[in-house]
Amino acid sequence: MFIDALRETESDFGPVSLPSTSFSQVSPAAGTAPHAPHAPVAPSAPAADEQLLRALIDILPGAVYRARNAGFPDRLGPWPLVFASPQTADLAGRTSEDLLHDTEGFRRLIHPHDAEAYWSGLEECLVAGTPFRASFRLVHPDGSERWVWEESRGVYDTDGHILGIQGFLADVTERRKTEAERSGEARMAGVRVAARTFEHELRNVLAVTCGYAEMLAGDGTLPEAQRRRASRAAASAHEAAQIIRQLVDVATSEEIDWGAHGHTLRVRG
Repeated sequence: MFIDALRETESDFGPVSLPSTSFSQVSPAAGTAPHAPHAPVAPSAPAADEQLLRALIDILPGAVYRARNAGFPDRLGPWPLVFASPQTADLAGRTSEDLLHDTEGFRRLIHPHDAEAYWSGLEECLVAGTPFRASFRLVHPDGSERWVWEESRGVYDTDGHILGIQGFLADVTERRKTEAERSGEARMAGVRVAARTFEHELRNVLAVTCGYAEMLAGDGTLPEAQRRRASRAAASAHEAAQIIRQLVDVATSEEIDWGAHGHTLRVRG
């Protein structure tokens, strides 16, 4: 039964598929009067529960799953899926059948950079008996990535052994993109403030240097060689101030895209 697959106390973690029964397909109980033609037939209580649960799962903004602890009772994992709602296929980029026959289910697709933190966090929560919450990437067969949020918890027997895991998965790719864009904008705003502050402080120092150098260059009591050196120092300070201003203008320009990691420079046209 579909509901049996989601009961916390059920120890049989065999693969489960969604029932296809609808109200019009349920036959009346033996010995009861037949219904009028085309009238809907009321399902039995277990069938009604299954239909209600299926309807609720179908409208969830994410996927629900259940995985069996194949290492029970001696170790944790592997975690083959015994139930996965249809939304799981969209998140993983693989069919439900493929996921159900994979010894690690969707977890095999976890991005290598996220895998270590994911598995250590999951094991820690399972041992402690606390809910597991994590955000990670799934890599589709075509190389594309989906950011996924998971909230799950362990299923235990009466002795506290871990029978499996059941949880909820949601696609948060768009939210992560928005957060990254906002974070990038905030960083650039900070860069602009820091650049302008740097420019102001350094230009003040150069202005003082240039002023003293020009004063010395115009002092007729000094030897000609010293006056020439002072004149060159004043010109260099003035040129340095101009270069700094140009660099700050470039660094703070909103018309320049520095690339995803700052390694490339593309001028928007």
